[in-house]
Amino acid sequence: MINDLISAKLLESVYFINPEKSVFFSTRILVFFLLKNLIKLNVLIFFHRIDTQ
Repeated sequence: MINDLISAKLLESVYFINPEKSVFFSTRILVFFLLKNLIKLNVLIFFHRIDTQ
């Protein structure tokens, strides 16, 4: 959660410095966060399945 906040602040600073490049950066970071959360979810489901069996 703290890491997400830090990167959000970084995103904001990048945006103010260079609005044209920031769109590229923000989409990449968004994709990164989505993937990270998906991996977390898959790991949780995987361990839950092991526990239930």
